[in-house]
Amino acid sequence: MSSLTSPDSSPSPFRPKSDTPFFFGLGSLGGFYLFLILALILALIIVPRWGKSDETKLLLMSVPLEEAVSHLKAASKKAGVTALDKEVEDALMEARELADLKPKGQAKGVLVKQTSTKARALANIKLSELAKKADSEKVDIGREIDQAKNSLLNAVAFDRPSDYTAVFNDPRIRASAKLSFVSCTISALLSLWVAVPIGYTMSRFQFRGKNLIDTILDVPIVLPPLVIGLGLLILFNNISFGTMEVVYFDRDGSQYIVQENRTIERMIQQAGTSLGFQLRVTNGAAGVVLAQFMVACAFAVRTMRNTFDQISPRQEEVAMTLGSSRGEAFWNIVLPQGYRGLLAAGTLAWARSLGEFGPILIFCGINAHRTEVMSSSVYLQFSIGEIEKAAVVSLLMIALAFVVLLLVRNLGKSDAMPNR
Repeated sequence: MSSLTSPDSSPSPFRPKSDTPFFFGLGSLGGFYLFLILALILALIIVPRWGKSDETKLLLMSVPLEEAVSHLKAASKKAGVTALDKEVEDALMEARELADLKPKGQAKGVLVKQTSTKARALANIKLSELAKKADSEKVDIGREIDQAKNSLLNAVAFDRPSDYTAVFNDPRIRASAKLSFVSCTISALLSLWVAVPIGYTMSRFQFRGKNLIDTILDVPIVLPPLVIGLGLLILFNNISFGTMEVVYFDRDGSQYIVQENRTIERMIQQAGTSLGFQLRVTNGAAGVVLAQFMVACAFAVRTMRNTFDQISPRQEEVAMTLGSSRGEAFWNIVLPQGYRGLLAAGTLAWARSLGEFGPILIFCGINAHRTEVMSSSVYLQFSIGEIEKAAVVSLLMIALAFVVLLLVRNLGKSDAMPNR
């Protein structure tokens, strides 16, 4: 008879704990942030399309229409018993009918269309002809007629097919989109040009003061963007390097010379003048690129340093023992291995430049067709109450950033995993 005891067939008291709470916590926290991002984008999509109902449009149109009536009343008083009295009264009567925005058996949408059509005709045809007649008859009502025309056209502006169409047909916003794309691309290329050597130096070499330099390189990341813009403005326009003679031209064509402070901006302008063209940084497109570069380059530097830190220096050392110089080892061994980090740094710099606003506002201002970028357009449209237009421009910025990010990531994956 065997002395071995039979195994205990009773069930084990140990039970693995459920992972449901753990995964629920991960999903709820991560899902909340993802939901918040999608909700913000959805809100930007909804507002321009359904931001103003027909009832709201009628309410908004009533204010400028009443203003047009008051301006025509003032014109009627000035016209008095002149030959234009009857025509001014007819225009005033028509404006009063337009201001009476009460649906009379028709839908509110139809009333909006009819009111905008009649108001446009009154402003562009009847009042334009009346202004010409007043000028020829020497009747001083031109100012009142112009004000009435502007009020009528302001009322017409509330009846537009959609805020998407209004934005994409606006030449000022199209110019800001073009400047944003060009300036962000230049800024990203400049950032890579600077970030690659700095990142490589900080990754591979040890020297006195390295921690201090590393801290300085991170300053633009933590500084408020407005401070960077203020610093650029003071650097280029307030720090003097002596005095210089600046030539000004009077209205009659005569020139006179003034002694002014020799600032960096004035020296740049003088150099441009000597070469035969106008060159400026402050309040110019070059200033937009510089303001974007000052912030975006810091992110590119940090990305490139992390990239080079992950590449072992062993292969470089072997190449140099075989006769290669450090430069040849860098171009032939290190940089090809860090191409994905290079793409990531360029993408991050481009996207960061696209959203830059504070330094551009302080250093360059907001000048149409010169320094206005899409972030500035969002601010301007919001400041005048056009939140729908601001939302459309914001959506355009999101679309541009999304396309660039998606394109670069797909390129990186296709190179890294050719068989998938």
